[in-house]
Amino acid sequence: MPAMRRVAPTWHAQVARGDDADVAEVLAELKSASQERFKRELGLLLEELSRDLPLVLFFDDLHWADVSTIDLLGFVTNRLGGMRLLIVATYRPTDLLLAKHPFLQLRPDLQSRGICHELQLAFLTEADIAMYVDLQFPAHRFPAEFSALIHAKTEGSPLFMADLIRYLRDCGVIAREQDSWVLAQTLPVLEGVVPESVRGMIERKIAQLSDEDRRLLVAASVQGYQFDSAILARVLDEGQADVEERLEALERVHAFVQCVADEELPDRTLTLRYRFVHVLYHGALDAMLRPTRRVALSRAIADALLAHYGDQRGRVASALASLFEASRDFAEAAACFLLAAQNATRVFANHEAIALARRGLQAVGSLPDTPTRAQQETALQLALGWPLINVRGYAAPEVEQTYTRARELCERQGDASRMYEALWGLAMCHLNRAEYDKARELGTDILRLAHETKNPAARVTAHYMLGTVLVYLGDLVASREQYAHGIALSDAHRELTLPDGRHPGVACRAQMARVLWLLGYPEQALEVSEGAQRDAQRHPHDLAFTLFLDMLLRQFRREIALTEQRAEQLKALADEHVLPHYRAFAGILHGRARAASDAAAGIAEMRESLAAYEQLGNELSRPHFLALLAEALANAGRREEALRVLDDALASAERTNERYYEAELHRLKGELLVASEDDAQRMEAERCFHRALDVAQRQQARSLELRAATSLGRLWLQQGKHADGRALVAGIYDWFTEGFEQADLRDARALIAPEATASS
Repeated sequence: MPAMRRVAPTWHAQVARGDDADVAEVLAELKSASQERFKRELGLLLEELSRDLPLVLFFDDLHWADVSTIDLLGFVTNRLGGMRLLIVATYRPTDLLLAKHPFLQLRPDLQSRGICHELQLAFLTEADIAMYVDLQFPAHRFPAEFSALIHAKTEGSPLFMADLIRYLRDCGVIAREQDSWVLAQTLPVLEGVVPESVRGMIERKIAQLSDEDRRLLVAASVQGYQFDSAILARVLDEGQADVEERLEALERVHAFVQCVADEELPDRTLTLRYRFVHVLYHGALDAMLRPTRRVALSRAIADALLAHYGDQRGRVASALASLFEASRDFAEAAACFLLAAQNATRVFANHEAIALARRGLQAVGSLPDTPTRAQQETALQLALGWPLINVRGYAAPEVEQTYTRARELCERQGDASRMYEALWGLAMCHLNRAEYDKARELGTDILRLAHETKNPAARVTAHYMLGTVLVYLGDLVASREQYAHGIALSDAHRELTLPDGRHPGVACRAQMARVLWLLGYPEQALEVSEGAQRDAQRHPHDLAFTLFLDMLLRQFRREIALTEQRAEQLKALADEHVLPHYRAFAGILHGRARAASDAAAGIAEMRESLAAYEQLGNELSRPHFLALLAEALANAGRREEALRVLDDALASAERTNERYYEAELHRLKGELLVASEDDAQRMEAERCFHRALDVAQRQQARSLELRAATSLGRLWLQQGKHADGRALVAGIYDWFTEGFEQADLRDARALIAPEATASS
C-alpha cells in the first residue's frame, strides 16, 4: 500500500478507506483524471513492485474483458523490458473469435515481439481426474472405477468434468457420510446424466451457428462421432471444397469439430476425416433430428458410403449396419451387422462382436419369416457363439441357447454346410460341463455329417471331439487313434480351421501330447507338444490352447519351474485377449507350482482360480484340478483338508464318469492314508494303491501305472516285502523305452536298486 500511495495515488484511492483525508483529496481529482494517467501510474507501480521481487499478474477468463482492460494490458506489455513481470491470462479461443474480441488484435503484436506464448491445454486424463476428485473430496470412499466413468462421460473436458461432479454433489449422488465422501447411488445412475449448465452451454454454442452450418453438422452427426467431408458433400449435394472450408471454420472459430486425418477412400476419392470435439456435441446435434429426417439422412449416408467403398464395404460394416438400422432397412442392417461382428471377432474384440451380433438378430426379428431370414439368423447365431465362448466360457447357458437355436434353424432349412458348426458348439458346451455322453453323441453326429457332405473340416472337427471325449472317459488308445486321424487329415488340408478359429492340426497335436504321456511315451509327448506350440504362433487361440496343454504336460513331468513359466505366459495371453477360461486354467497350475515355495499363497491362488473356473459352468478336468489342490495341501501338512478335497474329486469323477486321472486320485489318497498311525487307514492305503494300479492297467496309462506301482512298492518295502516291492516296480519300469531322466522314472529306478532295501 505505501508504494501504491506514492506512485499510483489514483489507484490507491480506489482501494483505500474513504475516511482517509489524502484519499478524499485524490478522489476529488479522479473526476478529471485521464485514462493515460491511470495507465502511467499502473506502469510505475508495477516497476516499483517488481524491483525487489518477481511479480505475476493473472487474468482469468480474458474473453470477458472489456476494451479498456485490453488497452491497459497493451500499455503494460510495452514496458515489460524494465520489469521482472510475468502475465498469465486464460481464455477460450472460440469466444474470442465469435466476439471479435480486441485481444485478437493485440496478441499477434505480442507474439511477433517474442513476449507472448500461447499454450493449448489438452483435455484431462483419467489420472488428472482422479487427482481432482481426491482434492475435492478428501478421504472419499468412491469405487475404483469412479474416475474412469467421469472421464468416459466427459472425455476429460475440464469444464464438463467440473460441472458434472458439481451436479452429482448438488443432487445427492455424492454425499457426506461422517468424515468421508461416498456415492449415495450406484454408478449406473450416471448414464444419460448431463448437467443443466453443460446442456445450456452446448445449446448456446449451437444457437450461434448459421442455418447452413447447423444443417452440415446435423448431417455429420448421423454418420457418427467421426465423419468424412466427401460423404457429407455427396449427401448434401454441395461442393466438397465448400464443405471442407465450412468445416475448417467450424473447427477454428466454433471448436465443434477437429480434423483428424486426410484419407483416400477405396474409389480414390480424397476426403478429410473429422470428429466432434466432444461426444456431447455429437449427441446434442443428433437429438435435433426429426424421425423422418433421420431415416432419410441415414439412408443417404449409407448409400454414399457404399458408393465410395464398393466391394470393400466390410471396412465400414459397423457404420453401415447402424445407418441401415436407422433407415429401417432391416435386411441390409442384419447383413452388415454380421460382417461387423465377424470383423470384431477376427481382432478379438469379443464384447463388441457380441453386441453387434445381437443387434443383427434384433434386425432379423423385424423381417418376415422367409428362408432368407432363416439363413441370416443362422449366420448371426453362429457369429455370436464364438465370442460368447470367449467371454462367458464354453459351458455358459447363453452358449448352449445360441448353438441350439442355430441347430434348429439348420435342421429346418436342411443346411448341412452350417450344421456341423452348430453341432460343434453344442458338443464343446457339453464337453466342458463334463456331459461326456452328450458330447460323444454330438461328435458322432458330426462325423456322420462329414461323410455325407464330404466336408474335411467337419471330419477333422469330429475326430478332435471324439478323441477328446475318449481321453476323459479313460479310453486312451482309442483317443490316440482319433487324434491321429485328425492330424493326418489336417496335414492334407492345411487351410482348414476348427469353428472356433483354431487350426485342427495344432489342436489335435496339443491333445495328443497329453495322451502320449499317459500312455508312457514322455519324450514323444514333449516333442509333439513343442511342435504344436511352434505351429500355434500365428493365432492367439491356438497359442493359448497349446500353452495350456503343455502346462499340463510339464505338471505331469513334475517340472515345477517350467509349469510356472507356461502358466505365466498363459496368464498374460488370456488377459490380453480376455479369455477367462484360459485365465482360470493358468491360475490353477500357477498356484500349484507356486505352492512348492509358498504354500499359503499357492493354495489361495488355486482356490480362487478353481472358483472362477467353476463359476463359468465348467466341470471338465475338475477331478484333476482338485487332485493338484490336494497335493499342495498335503505338502503343507494339511492332511485332513487334503483328504476332503480328494473325496470331492473322487465323487466328481464318479458323477461325471471322468476317468483319465482316476488312478492318480486313488494313489494320492493312499499316500495320505499310509502316513496314518491307524492300522485300518494303512490297510485302506494299500487298497487305494491296488485300485490305482487296476485303473491304470485297464486304461493302459503306463505313466500312472508306474506311479501307483512305486507307491505300493515303497509300502511293501516298509512292510519288509523287499523282493515283491522291487519286482512290482521293475516289471513296469522295464516296459519304458524313453524318458528315463523324468522324475517318476528316477524315483522308480531308485526304488528298484538294491540299496533301496537298506534305505527303506
